[in-house]
Amino acid sequence: MMQKVDTLIIGSGPGALAAAYKLATEQSVLVCEDDLWGGTCPNRGCDPKKMLYAGAEIYAQAQRFQNSGLKGNLEVDWPALMAFKETYTKNVPSQTKSGLETNQIETVQGTAQFQAANQVKINEELYEAKNIIIATGQRPRSLQIPGAKYAYTSNEFLSLAKMPKHVTVIGAGYIALELSNLARCAGAEVDVIQHNDHPLKAFPAELASDLVKNMQQTGVNFYFNEEIQAIRKVGASFEVATNTQTIQTNWILNATGRVPNVEKLNLEAAGIKSSPAGIEVNDHLETSCASVYAIGDCLAKKLPKLTPVAEFEGNYVASNILAPKPPIRYPSIPTVVFSSLKLAQVGFESLDPQNAYETKITDVTNWYNYRRVQEPGAKVMTVIDRSTGNLVAGAILSSSADDLINQFALLINHKISAEDVAKTIFAYPSISADLNYLY
Repeated sequence: MMQKVDTLIIGSGPGALAAAYKLATEQSVLVCEDDLWGGTCPNRGCDPKKMLYAGAEIYAQAQRFQNSGLKGNLEVDWPALMAFKETYTKNVPSQTKSGLETNQIETVQGTAQFQAANQVKINEELYEAKNIIIATGQRPRSLQIPGAKYAYTSNEFLSLAKMPKHVTVIGAGYIALELSNLARCAGAEVDVIQHNDHPLKAFPAELASDLVKNMQQTGVNFYFNEEIQAIRKVGASFEVATNTQTIQTNWILNATGRVPNVEKLNLEAAGIKSSPAGIEVNDHLETSCASVYAIGDCLAKKLPKLTPVAEFEGNYVASNILAPKPPIRYPSIPTVVFSSLKLAQVGFESLDPQNAYETKITDVTNWYNYRRVQEPGAKVMTVIDRSTGNLVAGAILSSSADDLINQFALLINHKISAEDVAKTIFAYPSISADLNYLY
């Protein structure tokens, strides 16, 4: 017997939940999940990473103050820090599922497979829905080299019971640099191996290079322009062979990117177009199959694949299902790398090559708000539209970059002029109070 529902959502991450709760006020909704309820972010992604980072951040700050008022041999207790993380993550699946059910949203554990445009099979049961939302996210990319089975992913790193003595990281993107910093703060010797010399290629090169230098000062070893040839197990340890050398290590992290979770969906049965980059959608986030939408990290898109973006898309699709809306319009989206310092940026994806901009990098290391916390090598990049004088993009390297970048996003998205900023009296001393002097 076929079960019918107004909207069926495949996945239970933040984007899916945003859509489900909005739709459930007016429709019958079913959410299907084939892994952990709540999705990647709260279970094995940004949330647990940030909880571990909190300890590493305090440790780094204390190290900078060893000759400026603090003393003592502070160290990171990794098992205790991991236990602290577990106080949050262990409850995520059950709380997510019960939250849905409390709001009369039906839940099903299992793998969804399209049978037709509006029909999905889950656990041998057939479901028919007026609308379907695909929100299946991404997973770590697999290495295609001999010995790839010896490399772990961020999933396993974020559940490590004990920090290995020597960790080797393959890749130099967000995840690679964030987890490298955690491992180093926890006392591991750390290598980062990158196939080119462009770490964090989506960020301004000068600030990305400065972050690498800061990590090197903390003891992280970087190997650029090295192609991984193979991984070999030697006793209880491993060898990572590149095109020029062999590196001995105890644990290997594959951080070479992520791929969309779409293979199990049987998209062809519904005529849904996809590519290795993800599911293709129009400007209403509708797939090539009418009334089937896709949101979040499983999309083929150039925009940052981040939790707040997925939530933004989930809310948009739900609103559009309830009452047709104009095409989706994204604001400028801030992104942050949480490493030895934080590297943040916003607005660069919207810059028009036909416009005239003024770009400036300001070294703020000796400004009061950075000097008082012993900030090493803090810099702020601003991009100003010459025709309006408004801030249109910016990047920040500092331990407070995650706070200041949100201020930048507000100024950019609401086109707040320098004159209007100057009319504002900010709390002092604070990072926000420096806005008057940055552009």
